[in-house]
Amino acid sequence: MPILSVRGLQKSFGNFNVVRDVSFEVERGQKVAIIGPSGSGKTTVLRCINFLERPNGGVIEIDGERFGVRMTGGSERFESDASLAKKRADIGFVFQRFNLFSHLTALDNVALAPRLVRKMPREQALEIGRRMLARVGLSGKENNYPDALSGGQQQRVAIARVLAMQPKLILFDEPTSALDPELVGEVLAVMRDLANEGMTMLVVTHEIRFAAEVADRIIFMDGGQIVADGPPRQVLYDQPTDRMKQFLRSLSSDNAPTAGAPS
Repeated sequence: MPILSVRGLQKSFGNFNVVRDVSFEVERGQKVAIIGPSGSGKTTVLRCINFLERPNGGVIEIDGERFGVRMTGGSERFESDASLAKKRADIGFVFQRFNLFSHLTALDNVALAPRLVRKMPREQALEIGRRMLARVGLSGKENNYPDALSGGQQQRVAIARVLAMQPKLILFDEPTSALDPELVGEVLAVMRDLANEGMTMLVVTHEIRFAAEVADRIIFMDGGQIVADGPPRQVLYDQPTDRMKQFLRSLSSDNAPTAGAPS
């Protein structure tokens, strides 16, 4: 059973169809990258998966269980915010902008959700927080407030915060897009480590070289639809669509995948 199943996903804003009949699955332990031009619907797909945006149609299942919708009196209704909050505890979400609480230290930011959502004792949550900060290379920064950290460090705190909840699946929404170029590498290094450890990851990214090297599968979206879905070698090199070729030509040289197929 796939850990994530998306079938016939649709999302509109007014008369504008942002996501149109998107379907795919993610297996446990798989690393899937969603790439494509700006405005192609990538972020909206991610936000619909955990109902930060309510889909207009389609089915989301996590571990075979319907997510965001329940049957009441023979008809489908959206789940309550309280019910969604409990289910979201198993789905980590790393945002473009770090969304840290400015009045809390790095450690308290990481320990907050285990305490409030998992009802974990404070000292246990803090110990997990210390371990997760060490895991992302931030030992010694536990007592720093967000404004005393670089953008890359703040994003690593955000990743540690997600890891502290021990999620089944982590959704990354362009996690390096708000960073200065020199800080991108430190966040990608943490993500590489998580991938190597077997974390299940769905990553919306403009870092095409990273996607080519780390992902098991690449989904290419354009105009709200999936244009290509397959192993990086196939999607980027062996059988690229005309639209993919055009997209790759538009990339800067430091972001384009290296010539030749990945091993």
